[in-house]
Parts: sequence; C-alpha cells; structure tokens
Amino acid sequence: MSQVAANKAIVQRYFAAWDANDTLALAEFIAPDVTDHMAYEGQGEGLAGYRAFFAHWHSAFPGFHSTIDEIIAEGDSVAVRWRFHGIQRGWYHDIAPTGRAVSFSAMSVMHIRDGYITDEWVIQDEHGLRRQLLGE
Repeated sequence: MSQVAANKAIVQRYFAAWDANDTLALAEFIAPDVTDHMAYEGQGEGLAGYRAFFAHWHSAFPGFHSTIDEIIAEGDSVAVRWRFHGIQRGWYHDIAPTGRAVSFSAMSVMHIRDGYITDEWVIQDEHGLRRQLLGE
C-alpha cells in the first residue's frame, strides 16, 4: 500500500472511531501530542483533548453519523470533505437539548507522520448548525 493510500486509511479509521465513539482506538492513529488547530475553548491538549472532544459531541448528539464525501491526499496531508447528521439530545456548548435533527458540511485537513495524525484543522458550518438548533 502506498503512503498516500495508508494515510487515507488512517483518516477513514478516524471517522469510523468518531462515529462509534471509540475513544480507545484513538491511540492507534492519533499522536499523543496531536494539535487540534480548531479546539474549543477549554478543550484539553493532545490525545486527552480529542477524547473530551468526542465525549462532548456524543453527549450532545448521541448516535450521530458522518458521511465522507471526498478524500484527497498528497504527501503527509489528507483533506476530507464530509457531512455530519445527528439529533441534539444533550447540551451543545450553550444550547440546551432541542431534539432537532441537524446536518452540516465540514472540511478537515490532517497531517500524518509515521502512521499518526499530528495536526488537524476543521472548517464546519457552525453558523448553519446553530441556526438549525435554534430553529431560525
């Protein structure tokens, strides 16, 4: 398997773990000192921060799923265009549970070194998500 194909496979495993809330699997492909360049205020650093990030989303949107629309890789970088689908059943930051179904688009860029994700940048339609949650 080429390095580019291996990097794509790591990102696919990441999204599978994200959907399954498999925080134990994260250590298999997330570097201990990973940098989340779009971390929430108060989110811890490294692998522990990712575990807290997963917990937050799964608490707010239990049973959610994501759909990967496209993966593009070159060298140690992988770009992913994806979509999130869920129902808010818990607090999402400052928004109380609404029971509303939401869906939004996002893009992630990840750097991978020696089989581990070392950096991630995410751009998501946060405004659109908040509008759906607030019924605007």
